[in-house]
Amino acid sequence: MKDSGRYSNRELSWLSFNARVLEEAAREELPLLERAKFLAIVSSNLDEFFMVRVGKLERKADAGENTPDPAGMTPRQQLRAIRKASGQQVKRQYELYNEHLLPELAEKGIHLLGAEDITGEQRTWVSAYFDAQVMPVLTPRVINPGHPFPLLAAKRIYLAVHLQSDKGGLPQLCLVPVPEKLKRLVFLPAKAGQINAMLLEDVILLHLERLFPYQEPLGAMPLRITRNTDFVMDIDRADNMIEEMRKSLKRRSYGKIVRIEWPRRPNPRIAAHLKKALEAGSNIIREVDGPLDLRFLMRQLYSVPGFDGLRHPSFEPKLNSRFLQAQSIFHTIRDGDIFLHHPYDSFEPVLRFVREAAEDPRVLAIKQTLYRVDAKSSLIPSLARAAQLGKQVTVLVEVRARFDEENNINWCKILEAAGCHVRYGVPRWKTHS
Repeated sequence: MKDSGRYSNRELSWLSFNARVLEEAAREELPLLERAKFLAIVSSNLDEFFMVRVGKLERKADAGENTPDPAGMTPRQQLRAIRKASGQQVKRQYELYNEHLLPELAEKGIHLLGAEDITGEQRTWVSAYFDAQVMPVLTPRVINPGHPFPLLAAKRIYLAVHLQSDKGGLPQLCLVPVPEKLKRLVFLPAKAGQINAMLLEDVILLHLERLFPYQEPLGAMPLRITRNTDFVMDIDRADNMIEEMRKSLKRRSYGKIVRIEWPRRPNPRIAAHLKKALEAGSNIIREVDGPLDLRFLMRQLYSVPGFDGLRHPSFEPKLNSRFLQAQSIFHTIRDGDIFLHHPYDSFEPVLRFVREAAEDPRVLAIKQTLYRVDAKSSLIPSLARAAQLGKQVTVLVEVRARFDEENNINWCKILEAAGCHVRYGVPRWKTHS
């Protein structure tokens, strides 16, 4: 069992899984927008992979750890193999995007336009949109060589612009954060049955002269960074798990950069400036042949109205006919067990069960474990209502649910304010349910 040849490295195995997700985007028998969604899922998966798994390996490598994993690979060897495998994966992802998805979307009437593709009439509309909706929320920041380079937020797109003042002097670098509160896709007027859309960063790039009226843009390009979000918490010694988690969440905003994404043909002067300022080696730079962060394909494009034939038919979970009876759910289940298989069966009876339990005077106590809770779920209000009515409500909230930590901390506050007894998880264990 100590023979490393019998094992696959965990991280490379995960990348193999993501490669299989990617190949779903190549399956021509799938509806086109479903294939687009798989391209977006690959991007989302890689974000989390670099933030957590690559971040953990970077931390080990920085600490000088050389202990091999069961497959016989040290942290540095794993990082080299990951960079190579993930680079091949991203190359394949953008091949599918450029050579298959974009042309096939255009055939179906969905056009993702660049600045060079729009007509004069469309440009007039885009300019008006920029002036009214985009320009007021832009906050450019000129980089002063005498000051520290600003801290860039993870997973946010920035435009790096090289500017020459009309007063002369040396060119300056400026960073323009692409607003996160605006939709990434800007939908232009189009004929019935068609979609014309531009990426928000392209709209901004198209109007740099308005953003910098007394300076000449010499070049510009987008970039996006990913930071290490994997931090070790000494839970055994933490008097307050919530406070430790808050500290960990704050550290995420300035964790080590583990990946930088920018275009395949970057502006050389801007790229050199950013490499030096961010202290970035070539090994962490990923050049992509297309838009950064393809998650917009799922967040916006997938749900465009009027193209139902390009998606799987919507699925409606079934509701057991016994739940339709005009009686308490307690009476319903007293007549016999009902087996629920999610997501094929509706989850509503579970939420209804808790709602009714909260109001039923014969219910004395409710004990619940929460891992991830939807922001609009009725579950939290039901538990709070039960506590307010004098019931003993005990809730274990796993505050270490990855990337839901802040939400879960907020749920803890709400539940405690209502009188619930809240546990924040079990030290050294992670509770999934």
